[in-house]
Amino acid sequence: MDGRFRATVSFDDTDCTGRVHFSRYAIWIDRAIQDFFRAAGFRFLGNGALLHESRGEVVAFAIGEYWTRMDRPLALGSQIEAVARPSEVRPRRVSFEGLVIDVSDGATVARGRITMVHIDPSTGGSREIPEWLRSILTGRKY
Repeated sequence: MDGRFRATVSFDDTDCTGRVHFSRYAIWIDRAIQDFFRAAGFRFLGNGALLHESRGEVVAFAIGEYWTRMDRPLALGSQIEAVARPSEVRPRRVSFEGLVIDVSDGATVARGRITMVHIDPSTGGSREIPEWLRSILTGRKY
């Protein structure tokens, strides 16, 4: 399953040269990850945690690291689509690979990876990802 986010590049997405600022690519990939969680049945809570609607379970993640690489610049008014999916699930963390695509020609303009650490929402300490959540992240049946 993929998460997807579409946007039009606005003025505040650009730097002084009129090109998209590098930090925006990570933000767009993060928004695609948010869509992934919504599509998997989660709802975001006010404290940043996630409630799985059908299970009634609350989980939380903190970004541990992110990496992006621009393949070509985008400018004001460009239409983009960011796509993200889990690429690696470890006992306490999950990495998402993401692409940012120029909708006008379908070309990948940036790629990135965001690694999220599974945390206890009350203490903020890392904890193991439960099996039911691992199955969602890996696409397996639980």
